[in-house]
Formats: sequence, C-alpha cells, structure tokens
Amino acid sequence: MLKSSSTDIPESVSFSLSACIANINRWNRMVESARKTDIRFSGGGRYVWESTGGIQNSFTSEMTKIAEFSSIAIGKGIDPQPVLNQLGFEHPLQLRNSEKN
Repeated sequence: MLKSSSTDIPESVSFSLSACIANINRWNRMVESARKTDIRFSGGGRYVWESTGGIQNSFTSEMTKIAEFSSIAIGKGIDPQPVLNQLGFEHPLQLRNSEKN
C-alpha cells in the first residue's frame, strides 16, 4: 500500500495507476531514445516518426484513470501529486511537427 499524508492508498488503486504510468513512461522513453538517434544522425524527426508511426498517443484511458484518481483523492482531502510522483508519473511527451505524418 502507498501512503500519502498518512492515508493508505488501496493496493488495487496503486496497481491500476502503476500500469497506466508504465504505459506512458514506455512511450516517453521510446520517444526520447528516437530523438537522441535523430540528433546523432541528423534525422530531422525521421527516427521518431519510424518509432511512433507519426501518430501521437494521447493515452486517453490512462489519463482518464489518473484524473479520476486525482479527483477522488482531492475529494477525500488527499493530495494526489505525491502518490503520482512516488509511482513515477510523467506527462506523455508530445510529438513535434517534424515527427508527425
């Protein structure tokens, strides 16, 4: 169980949030890696495009679950940010125009 301000976060909630965050973080690492390759080989966005198909992943499902958790937590007087930070949450990276179709 995660703790935030002496409040226990149920394991099922933690597990669900962790899965959402892992999906977003995998995307971020893939985009970051492709951007480094673009820089190294002067790809101009080519390597990011090849990695992503030039399609921005909005992570609608994941971001909805994170927003729902945050809303419920705030309603219970819990600051959701420390919990999200503890789980390693990062906002999804956005593709640049040169990295899209």
